[in-house]
Amino acid sequence: MKSILIIGGGKWGNKVLAFIIKNKLFDLIYVKSRKKTFLFKKKIKTEIKYLPNFNTISVVHICTPLSTHYRYVKKFLGHDNLIIEKPFLKNLKQFSKIKKKINILGTPRVVVNYIDLYNPIINLIKKKFKNKFSKIVFEYSNPKSFFEKKYLCTEDWLEHPLSLILLLFKKFTKFQIITKDFFYKKKNFLEKIKIQYLFNKKKAIIEINLKNKKKRGIYLFKENKLIFFADLKSYKTKNDSLFYLYDSLLSKNKLFYQSLDFYKKILVQRINILNSL
Repeated sequence: MKSILIIGGGKWGNKVLAFIIKNKLFDLIYVKSRKKTFLFKKKIKTEIKYLPNFNTISVVHICTPLSTHYRYVKKFLGHDNLIIEKPFLKNLKQFSKIKKKINILGTPRVVVNYIDLYNPIINLIKKKFKNKFSKIVFEYSNPKSFFEKKYLCTEDWLEHPLSLILLLFKKFTKFQIITKDFFYKKKNFLEKIKIQYLFNKKKAIIEINLKNKKKRGIYLFKENKLIFFADLKSYKTKNDSLFYLYDSLLSKNKLFYQSLDFYKKILVQRINILNSL
């Protein structure tokens, strides 16, 4: 029987759970939240005291805060199908320790879920617009989403556009911070950030909270003329990003962006940007 363990009962963990139940991907679904553990079988939810040995579970999906990632990756490393939400790890010291353990174990599969990489829109851009745009803008905006600590918003969202830039351009060039503003509300923070990369005759721009509306979009320009726009959340396709993530995992189809080298490049870039803010 196919089974999955979802660690984390927050917003994203519940979204993954709903997706799996809807698509009937697994016969047994284990969910471990901070205080309780549940088993879903044929849509019937039962609280349980103990989990089975994780090696008997088909997939482990970690949906917990970044501060817990190192502990969970270290615990479940070696599992054939381990998914962890981005950001992967907090710093390069943690990365080096995990890489060393992976080298000892062999080559266990760890899939960091940069969910936008699995969006069908990205394949469309690569095939149809690869050499037709001069500027691409990645816009992530939610003006109502304030964070308890400064830079947490950028830390949480930054790896989405970074993963797309690395996918499309295969590398990072020197970045330039164009905009850096902060707003405060009841001791919580909202950041407005604009970052620019130059790739020969192309520009890649990250915009975080520069618009006063909730949006997650990609814009393509040719000589300042908009030639394509897609909202990553509402673009109509047959299947959504989670479907393609799980399809690649369950079909054993390892993609080039499911590698430690890819993860490290994003981690280094995120750290450098945060240190520059």
